[in-house]
Amino acid sequence: MPWFSFWKLMISLCVIGLLCSQTCGQSDDSAPHASSAIVQLHRELGNVESLTREQTQQAILSVVLFELTRSNESELVKKLIDKEFDLKAIRDADGNTLVHEAARHDAASMVELLISSGVPFDEPNTAGDTPLHIAIRNNGVNSAQKLLSENVDVKKIGRDKIAPLLMAVQMGSPFLVQSLVESGADPHQVFEKENTALHFAAKQLDLEMVRVLLGIGLDVQAENELGDSPLRIVERMRENR
Repeated sequence: MPWFSFWKLMISLCVIGLLCSQTCGQSDDSAPHASSAIVQLHRELGNVESLTREQTQQAILSVVLFELTRSNESELVKKLIDKEFDLKAIRDADGNTLVHEAARHDAASMVELLISSGVPFDEPNTAGDTPLHIAIRNNGVNSAQKLLSENVDVKKIGRDKIAPLLMAVQMGSPFLVQSLVESGADPHQVFEKENTALHFAAKQLDLEMVRVLLGIGLDVQAENELGDSPLRIVERMRENR
């Protein structure tokens, strides 16, 4: 877009670089997030000699937008949207949209803003994960709730080859399990080796999850391929503790 010049993008990138440099004295836990913009820029630019000026601008813009998104800078992103800047086609090198990135950091208000501006919110990245998968895997309850309110597909299989419901069970989030069921997920789905969601909760000895799944109607006596029921699994796990 003509209003957003190459040099404005470069200035934005310099600001990001400054933020990154300020983390040198911080703990190792904060460093990966702060340097993510520079890492992403390397990936986006690749062999810079082969890129056109327009492609270079687009790559830098993508990095700036992803950094604004992961930092939950809603006001700045809204200014871009108000200027009729098209965010729908923005992807990183892994095929993530800006909604994927917002969901990763459980920035629910950013998720809502991006969805309202037309950014795809139910498309998979190159690994096969939708924003809902990303939100659940990162225990992003608020972002997951927002995505569910937009009627996303709760049965899509992600990169782990499991449904969102089972992912929420494995993450130990009863609230998300209930929300997924209310949004159409099948709690009685049978997974690999005839295990139900209740078998997985039992193996984790997650008694709160077991109670939630029993309340939904799963059978504590249902046997898997090995003849194990959730009840027997819990009893065995307790004995081995």
